[in-house]
Parts: sequence; C-alpha cells; structure tokens
Amino acid sequence: MPVTLPEWAASLNIPIDEETYNKDLDLTGDITLTHAMINGHIICNHERFIRYKWRDRKLHTEFKEEFGNWNEVMWKAADRDLRKGLRDYLRKYGVYITKDNALIGNNLVKYT
Repeated sequence: MPVTLPEWAASLNIPIDEETYNKDLDLTGDITLTHAMINGHIICNHERFIRYKWRDRKLHTEFKEEFGNWNEVMWKAADRDLRKGLRDYLRKYGVYITKDNALIGNNLVKYT
C-alpha cells in the first residue's frame, strides 16, 4: 500500500523510502541509511509534532528522543527543504535552534 504523505510534504516532491516510513530507523545495525529513508523519517516525525501540537519543552523532548543520535552527516543527507522546515517549525513552537550562517544540520545536532 503506498504511503500517503501529508500535503505539505507531498508538495516538496522528494524521495522517501515507503518500506521504512513511519518506522524507527535502526542506527545501530548494518543498514546503510539512504537519502530516501532519512527524508521519510524526518517527514513522519515532523508530522507527528504537528498532529500532537507539542510545544516548548515537550516538543524539545520529543525532538531529542527522535533525533538525538543523529550526526551532521545524517542531517546533510536529508533534503535541504526538510531540514529548513523542521528547524523553522521547532523555532516557531519554542525550541531554540540557532539561525545563522552555519549548516542547518549542524545547528540541529547542537540542540538534540
């Protein structure tokens, strides 16, 4: 059954891995994470943040639980618009993420 993406994500027209969408990514195994797997994980969790309307400390806690083990390489593998959208969403709803000339992924790593 094909994955139905949220409207905001479908409009980006980026690759996602339908088999791993809405599943935890195994960061400890021998699986090589692909661009499409990483994109799908970000979209799925970003949508969860929106759906549950988490704000401030709860949003930061959930963000850290989902992305705390991510490094700059993983963030860089994600679509740029997804990184930017997640950063802006976190900032809008109470999670301070630096918005400077540094790479978005590097700033997201700092706050997990």
